[in-house]
Amino acid sequence: MKRLMIPLVLFLSTLGLSAAEIILSRPAGGDRLVAEQVYQVVWLRKGEMEPRVNILLMGENLAEAGGRMLTVKGRQGLLVAGSVENLDGPNWFMWTVSGRIPPGEYRLRIATVDEQVWGESPIFEIRSPGGREELPDCLLYTSDA
Repeated sequence: MKRLMIPLVLFLSTLGLSAAEIILSRPAGGDRLVAEQVYQVVWLRKGEMEPRVNILLMGENLAEAGGRMLTVKGRQGLLVAGSVENLDGPNWFMWTVSGRIPPGEYRLRIATVDEQVWGESPIFEIRSPGGREELPDCLLYTSDA
């Protein structure tokens, strides 16, 4: 009976409330970011985990944006920042959105460098500077004539 109790106690202790997690609060769902502008990425670290994280942008057509692509938990993303300090409690990082990122819907994923703990933002939008992606091609031409 003692042989059964020790593994059972160890297993149950891993299911407790001490599970590590990363909770992103910025960018928030529905936020509209403009390329070439600076935004604050905010997350909360809860529990024991690796003290450094990678910040990745997740979405379609990111290979076109250039930069380093990483795969975390089976999904590929564009590395926004690598090996960022991840302290207990609230954390933040100032992110300049690259002008090479195609307009569209994205998420940020923050993952510990060892990829054991990660969190993901809700969907937000990245727009081109000046909102030009919303205009039909025929309206982008200007003439002095």
